Amino acid sequence: MSEQASRRESRDSQQETQQIPRQQVADSLVTDRGSTSIDKSAVSQLMDTVTGRAEGLRVSSAGSGRGSSIVVGSEEVAIDLKVSADYNRSILQVTETLRHDLTERIESLLGLRVSECNITVNDIYFPHEERQQQDEQEGQQEEQEEPRVR
Repeated sequence: MSEQASRRESRDSQQETQQIPRQQVADSLVTDRGSTSIDKSAVSQLMDTVTGRAEGLRVSSAGSGRGSSIVVGSEEVAIDLKVSADYNRSILQVTETLRHDLTERIESLLGLRVSECNITVNDIYFPHEERQQQDEQEGQQEEQEEPRVR
């Protein structure tokens, strides 16, 4: 077995042991002493944190970004997220990792079941293009600046 497959198998087995049973997640929001409701903004902030750490993907303000949506119910949350994938990365692998991380963090920290986590890759990010754009912008700024001394 290759080293990469071995690491993946080890990570998968760790993930299985860390998951909270789905029924337990929802039951913890309603108790005999009262109920807890989770606002969309809390889900959005947590999504922004998790997606900001995602490797191989770029998301601009996940919870508040254009094209992304969050629907929060009393026990569940559904997520539609649009991302850009880094060139030369496995889209299936990086999106599944993000989906797992989002689900795990939302369920463990907020107590909501993630009923759906749909990820749409709508762009491929090419690092060399960003560098070219930055160089062009810097050149334009230098041309526009007037000399400070004569």
